[in-house]
Amino acid sequence: DLGAGVLVLWYGGRVVMGPNAHLTVGDLITFQLYWNMLNGAYQGLNDIINSFTRAAGAAQRVCSLLDLRPDIPHDSGCTLVNLRGGLQFEGVEFAYQMRPDQKVLKGLDLHIKPNTVCALVGRSGGG
Repeated sequence: DLGAGVLVLWYGGRVVMGPNAHLTVGDLITFQLYWNMLNGAYQGLNDIINSFTRAAGAAQRVCSLLDLRPDIPHDSGCTLVNLRGGLQFEGVEFAYQMRPDQKVLKGLDLHIKPNTVCALVGRSGGG
């Protein structure tokens, strides 16, 4: 960008000051202003194309996440019978799929009575 502007001014200056000067200083300045406007428009268009390219890459990543299927089927699990409104867990163990040998929960017993609120809270970022 700067190199092209310097080249235009250098060549234009030689033409203006040369022995067969068929170009005036005003013509050179006018040409330089037009060149700057054209170059600015080109750079703006280039920036827009780059933004669209980045957006397309980000959209592709988001779409690939949306297309993921869960490892656990939706229709797996037990059928609930004799619902009384409470919730009871006994001997629950849990490990993340990436670290199956490192249990996060071991032997958790939890009894929640009907019409009560219970929260399992840990430090921020604890999972």
